[in-house]
Amino acid sequence: MTARLRDRQDRDESGITLVEVTLTMLILSIVLVMAFDFLDRTTNITVKTETHARTEDDTQRVLRTVTQHIRGALPITGTCTTAGYATTYDNCIRFTVPRGVSGIGSCARSEFVIGLVGTGTEKKLMYDRRDFTGSTSCTAGPLSSQVLLLDRVVNTSLQPLFTYYASDGSQINTTSSAASVPNAATVNVNVRVRYRMGSNPIVMTSSAALRNNITR
Repeated sequence: MTARLRDRQDRDESGITLVEVTLTMLILSIVLVMAFDFLDRTTNITVKTETHARTEDDTQRVLRTVTQHIRGALPITGTCTTAGYATTYDNCIRFTVPRGVSGIGSCARSEFVIGLVGTGTEKKLMYDRRDFTGSTSCTAGPLSSQVLLLDRVVNTSLQPLFTYYASDGSQINTTSSAASVPNAATVNVNVRVRYRMGSNPIVMTSSAALRNNITR
């Protein structure tokens, strides 16, 4: 009996079985998949947050620039005839800003066209500018190329970029007559920007009180 037990002990081999190795690899794979999934979701959230914040900053900066120009409008008039822009006041504005110290009506002025360009769901907010100089004979400088202010703008015809209000606070209907726009005392600028594909738009609004629109 003793010899038989000794023989079994001599034949005993220590080590890891194939089943144990397979189970270990399976568990390790599950842990790695969970870790990579967590890392991927964390990275996506970080990128999404950074993109959202950057788009908000860009939109605020553009709104500040646009409203600063519009406040000096003298006056808001005419249709947007610059090539590439819409010809409706739903999505476009054209105005003149006096420059220099010569006073209102002088040659020193800048003419702006700001509006949405594009035919798809997402459009570009762009502007053209032309500067005029001279004391008695107005000389037009070169027309700037369309300058991009914002992209991925998703305003629709029911969400106009510019809304006009008279001095009594009533909204001016610009769909019937562009000539009524010089009567505006305030212009609201409403921008809807999509910061990434499929995201809900960021909506920002700014109001510009017209200090030079003397025809109101």
